[in-house]
Amino acid sequence: MRVLRAARELLTRERGPVLEDFPDDAPGGPAEDDEAWACPLPLPVPASPATGEEAFARQLLAEVGR
Repeated sequence: MRVLRAARELLTRERGPVLEDFPDDAPGGPAEDDEAWACPLPLPVPASPATGEEAFARQLLAEVGR
């Protein structure tokens, strides 16, 4: 509720834009530096590098959508 009150007070200012720090930190504390991020999408494993005709065929199939 304090956040909403502080935001409402910013709207009552005569001049703007207003950039003001909120005195409290976000709940949960600071983020861990060793915390790993992960992609939420299941991406396919990239194929081994191909040369010549194989590479061209893969690119063509990927572009056309099979």
